Amino acid sequence: MEKEPPHMAEQIKDKKQMIKNKKEKLEQKIEKVFIICPVRHLTPLERKVEKVFIICPVRNLTPAEDAEIQAHIGMLESKGIKVHYPPRDTNQNDPIGLNICSTSRAAIKNSDEIHNYFNPLSEGSAFDSGMTFMVGKPIFIINADTLKSYASDDFARFLLKYAYNTRIDQPSYFYEKMLKKRVSIKKAKSIIYDWKGNTCDFLFDFGMAFASEKPIYLLNREELKPTDGKSFINVLLALDEFYRKKYNNSF
Repeated sequence: MEKEPPHMAEQIKDKKQMIKNKKEKLEQKIEKVFIICPVRHLTPLERKVEKVFIICPVRNLTPAEDAEIQAHIGMLESKGIKVHYPPRDTNQNDPIGLNICSTSRAAIKNSDEIHNYFNPLSEGSAFDSGMTFMVGKPIFIINADTLKSYASDDFARFLLKYAYNTRIDQPSYFYEKMLKKRVSIKKAKSIIYDWKGNTCDFLFDFGMAFASEKPIYLLNREELKPTDGKSFINVLLALDEFYRKKYNNSF
């Protein structure tokens, strides 16, 4: 019987070793795996969410809106998800509003994601959205169809672009502006406002600043008068007074 040429025997040996190596690799215990999957259409349950904060109108919440939000909360809580719903879980008896804002800030930071019931007239929702954006929490839109009907509004386009269940590719000037503003707030030692009104831009910006827990001052505090009930003016005035006393600052 003829012997295989030396070079052929060497090639066969190499192939057997290659097969053996591949087999050993397959039999090794897998420790880490990266999953490629859809993200936009994953539900909160599929995302393994445990805690949710609800952004919604409070002062002017209608019975119809409350019923829709309560149905969403019921679905989440039936699956064991802990929900913070401000009309139910935050003490609204606050003549200034600072305790309410502080409670929301803590709850947002402690949540896995934020579920937003969009109402274009809700000032508190714009403020809470700013806090959410500042701390980088994912947003889920509860009433996505309503939000889409406001797609011509730049703030609505921001939410459509940022929320994981509505993400769109359309440009949003508001989104780009607030990305830059978030960077500047992170770098700043303190924040100074010359308050001119509760616009959506201001409330979102103020929410980011409040979430950063940096000192906040009012440049035109002498022009502002406290309101009779809770308001963002009262919150601004209270923060300004607190930080001026704490750091002995004046402008």
